[in-house]
Amino acid sequence: MGKVLSNAGSGATGGILNGMNWAIANRCQVISMSLGSQAPVQAAYTAAGTAALNSGCLIIAAAGNAGAATGAPANSPTIMSVASLDRNLAPSSFSNSGKIEIAAPGRDIDSSVPRPSRYGTKSGTSMATPHVAGCAALWAETGASLRGRSLWTTLQTTARPLPFPPSRVGRGLVQAP
Repeated sequence: MGKVLSNAGSGATGGILNGMNWAIANRCQVISMSLGSQAPVQAAYTAAGTAALNSGCLIIAAAGNAGAATGAPANSPTIMSVASLDRNLAPSSFSNSGKIEIAAPGRDIDSSVPRPSRYGTKSGTSMATPHVAGCAALWAETGASLRGRSLWTTLQTTARPLPFPPSRVGRGLVQAP
């Protein structure tokens, strides 16, 4: 596991790219990125996503929580973007839209939080992204051929369709094998 953000939750693009490159070089099958900004498509993230797919790795990133267009790095065509769903499997009001590949629960998720509380409830596409990454890892365990682009395709073709526009939920609710 690599860490690319400070304990305060911030980081520079260079450090994030270094982490992505480290994960690719270390043959990680799935990279989960619960981070982003409301920036346009960044060539460096697109290149990292291409390198990952070519190496049999899939980068999965949070679409963002501004109720606006999908932010970077999830807006890159080579990175799978994740939208947030509420408990009724409807798109969360805060979840970005536009370039969305898949959706997962992301509103009112039980999570660990800093001490002294230790546990709490969080909402965001950063909560939805690990759901998708976990399912991707489970799919990857089912066969050596499920890597990179084929893993991306499997996640999308097995997603449960939802009655919302693809710009809000992509292909639908992620499914585990």
